[in-house]
Amino acid sequence: MIRCSLSLTYNSGDHWMLTIVHPVKETIYFVDSFYQSIIDSEWKHVVNDAINIFNWQRNKQGRKTPLWKILMGAPKQPTNKECGYYVMRFMRDLILEDIQGVLAKWEGTMKTTYLQEEIDEVRNEWAELLATSIFRLLSSMV
Repeated sequence: MIRCSLSLTYNSGDHWMLTIVHPVKETIYFVDSFYQSIIDSEWKHVVNDAINIFNWQRNKQGRKTPLWKILMGAPKQPTNKECGYYVMRFMRDLILEDIQGVLAKWEGTMKTTYLQEEIDEVRNEWAELLATSIFRLLSSMV
């Protein structure tokens, strides 16, 4: 059971991806909705170093290199334009659903795409959050 995990977004320069870090198990799940499945070596180095520092702070001898798992069964974006919304939807699914179930599903061969309504749901939630934040900011200035 995963009790403590971090969801980290990563942009390789022109594409958003999601990294789910489970520091205690020294396991990193990599999710790419465009299925490039190439983990940037710089990013991998940063995350591996973070796990090593975490182990050092806990006085724990860990693996030489953390275990990386590419989740090839995650929903696939239909074009090269939706990656940011897909990453937000991935995070939403992880928060609202059972994380173990989501990871198990994505480790398989699901490879579907999100429905447009599911992407619009994230887009609308983001717009509402932004509108609320702007309203609060402007209200505090009065």
